[in-house]
Amino acid sequence: MGRGTTGDDAIKQMAQLLRSGATMLSQTCPVHGVPLFKLKTGDIICPVCRKRVVFVREGEEAKAMGIIALSELEKTVYEKIRFLTGLISSEEDPDRMYEPLRLIIACLEVLEKLKRLGTGA
Repeated sequence: MGRGTTGDDAIKQMAQLLRSGATMLSQTCPVHGVPLFKLKTGDIICPVCRKRVVFVREGEEAKAMGIIALSELEKTVYEKIRFLTGLISSEEDPDRMYEPLRLIIACLEVLEKLKRLGTGA
């Protein structure tokens, strides 16, 4: 299961998806190992991270690995933003807040680029 997600949480998410009309697929999420779900819109998502999953044809494994790598990058960037936010919240000197704020802005730019690539939430 994903970080911070219990098995019970995943089961609740899956039940909610089924109630909303989604279809459980036989394929599993390459990251979390749980069944994937096809929404009424046709999108296929992982119930743990709620990310869209894209199937690729044989021979396009590199593209699939790139999507997974970008998803992992997105998770890491969010973790860094949380860490930097903690640094700012405990800092009273405005001059010492500048660098963490600058890094948060850079992280937000990375998230925006990931969103444009279609991997971000």
